[in-house]
Amino acid sequence: MHRLLAALLLVSVPSAPAWAQPAPATSPEAKQGTHIVVQVRGMVCAFCAQGLDKIFKDEAAVAKVDVSLDLERMDIHLKPGGILDDARIRKLVGDAGFDVLQVDRSGP
Repeated sequence: MHRLLAALLLVSVPSAPAWAQPAPATSPEAKQGTHIVVQVRGMVCAFCAQGLDKIFKDEAAVAKVDVSLDLERMDIHLKPGGILDDARIRKLVGDAGFDVLQVDRSGP
């Protein structure tokens, strides 16, 4: 009987109160498209490009990333509702040992 009551109690209690839900993102980065082009300086080999590819694929908001060594550029495609702000992009690229020259969110 106690187990039944405990199970009913768990099912009837919401997982988190409404006030605990995260606020919707209002930054300019969050309101713009899901395609981001990042100009990166410092990639000199395929291993560099592969490293950035892996780092950004591990981000929850990223659906796809294409890194071009020749163009020194990353094309990041976000998942629907995904948010990846400029500061996070700059930190990830900088921590990998490269410099961000430009972040363009005007994509197609």
